[in-house]
Amino acid sequence: REPAGRWGSTAQTPADHAGSLPGLSMDRAVFRTGPALRGVRVRPPPLPAGHIADDCPKLVIDCTRGCGEQLARQVLAAHLAADCPAEPVDCAYKVQGCSLRPQRAQLRQHLIDHAAQHAQLTNQAFCSLQNKMSIICKDLVELRER
Repeated sequence: REPAGRWGSTAQTPADHAGSLPGLSMDRAVFRTGPALRGVRVRPPPLPAGHIADDCPKLVIDCTRGCGEQLARQVLAAHLAADCPAEPVDCAYKVQGCSLRPQRAQLRQHLIDHAAQHAQLTNQAFCSLQNKMSIICKDLVELRER
């Protein structure tokens, strides 16, 4: 008999616990479906083929970038977007023309190693803006004279 409260009081499926309960076997799992059925054991409907391996958001997986982190599939995207040290990220000087995408863990070193190139790119961008500003000012003077 299951201890009271072990599965909670709301309906749950095997997917709710995949990867989060060591030793849970989907073919033997039984879940309580609510407080009105306390003590009644029911087998949930079978999961679609490949659910655990391919779709289950709760399944604990290795980071796809190989950083060594193990996390639930449902938080992988957030991990890659904000935390993964192996995820390629845009350089802070992308707008100025740096096309390199170092791994997040290497970004600081990239900025140090390429400081001269970044300064050159920034200078080129500044000169380009200065030329555009000069043309705009010239056009403005011509418009005022009309």
